[in-house]
Order: sequence, then structure tokens, then C-alpha cells
Amino acid sequence: MVRVWCGLSYACHIYLMLELAPLLSSGMANSSEVSHINFNPRIAFAFNTPSYPSELKFCRATMSAILYSMLSLAGLLQIVHALPYQTSTQGLQSKQPLLDGLPSNTNITLQYVALGVGVQNYTCNGTSYVQTQSSDGALATLYDATAYLASNPSAISSLSIERLEAYEASNHCEESSNREPQLPNLGEHFFTSDMVPTFDLFETEPPRKLSAAKIQAVEAPVPDTVSWLYLVDCEDGTSEGLEAAYRVETAKGVAPSSCGSEEAGSQVAVAYTAQYWFYE
Repeated sequence: MVRVWCGLSYACHIYLMLELAPLLSSGMANSSEVSHINFNPRIAFAFNTPSYPSELKFCRATMSAILYSMLSLAGLLQIVHALPYQTSTQGLQSKQPLLDGLPSNTNITLQYVALGVGVQNYTCNGTSYVQTQSSDGALATLYDATAYLASNPSAISSLSIERLEAYEASNHCEESSNREPQLPNLGEHFFTSDMVPTFDLFETEPPRKLSAAKIQAVEAPVPDTVSWLYLVDCEDGTSEGLEAAYRVETAKGVAPSSCGSEEAGSQVAVAYTAQYWFYE
């Protein structure tokens, strides 16, 4: 008695049963020749050796082919998994929104598109709210929207405002508002004590950073919304892997129009969202 154990997946078992079914139904096998057929998760077929050497060879050959294919696929998946991650920027760069007054993006290469969700901090100087102190400026979490916008370019114009609405509805809870789509964390945007706008993309591999200087600002097409910007490396030696960024598709973030002398020194934080397109 030779026993062939087929202990792979259900798919392999079904494949073998389909291949051997014609043999069993054609009369080549009878109750005396087939000593055991057990249809359970560890299906076993056992045939009398003198009568079925060819069927046994077929079963072995089939299983060997399946095993070889599965092992080859596993090896290929390991190779693919080991390849470095690349952002989905192909074709996306040409879809970046640009207003008149912002420079072209044709001579640089898109690396990431981030959705910034946070606040713009302002301090009252006695007559208006300004951003002149070290505690002023933007403070936002950056989410990686590269792959999402590459596969859903029609969402470029709506993502910022939709996320702002969710952010405000969640009482300014960034984690709770990161839904539909749920985007992976990319880093942080903040201002240093020297008022340098900084983008720390610490979740990238390798980590990237842009310490920026504002080169151009254009009024946003929507009222009461922070400007669209073009920023470049401020060349203080702290940037890594990034040379420029555009702030586009902004939503809100503008301070109240005025404040009185009795409010001098007080601060306000105004919720905003924006897309930051990073280039090298």
C-alpha cells in the first residue's frame, strides 16, 4: 500500500480531485482497488500499488508542479517586498494646481503630496492679529496623500475642504478626522523659534526635511483662506532631500480682521488645511 498525502490548501485538494475524478468514474477504480478516500482538510488518497503506478506518478507530478509554483511565487513576493518604497508621483505632477503668480513646477521633481491639518497661530499686537512671535505660525500634522491623489486626481480640489470640515466637526481632533480616506502619517509642519517654516517628513525613508523661505504668495481663490505659496530651501543647512514646496488648495486659516488694545498679546488659533507639494 502506497499512501500519498496531499496536505496543502483546499485549492490543491480540489484540483487533485478534479483530475482524478474521471479515473474513478470511468470504472478504472473499484471498491477493492481504492482502499481509502478521506475528504477532510488533510485529504489522503491511497491506491493499490500494482494497479495505479501511473496515477500515483500523475499525483506526485501535479503536486510537485504546484509546490514549485507556490515556492516561486513566495520567492518573488520576498523580492518585491525588499524593493525600496517609491511614492506614486508619476503623472501626478502635471495635475498640481497652480495660480497665476506662482512659478512653474516643470524643472523640479515631485516627491510627496502632503495634506496638512492643524492651526494657524496669531498674536494680537493691539490693532490686528499677526504672526511675528516664536509661538506664531502654522502647527499641523502632515498626512501622505500622494498615492491617494495619484489614483483619485479628481479629489485634489476637494480633499482639503472635506478634511477641514471633519477636523472642525471632531473638535479639532486630527486622529478622529483622519477618515475617508484614512491617510498615513508623513510628518509635521511647524515654525522654529526663528520663525522658519519647517516641514519634517520623518516617516519617509530616508527622512526628509525642508527648512523653507517664502518666495511667492498668491491670494487664494476662496475668501478668508490663507494664501497659496511657493517656498524654497532657506539654505541654513538643515534641509534634507527637499528643495521646494507649494502650498495649494488651502482652506480657512485666516485670523479675525482686527483686535483691540485690551487684547494685545493674546493669541488665537485658527483651524486650516492645505496641500503641500514637495519637490527635489
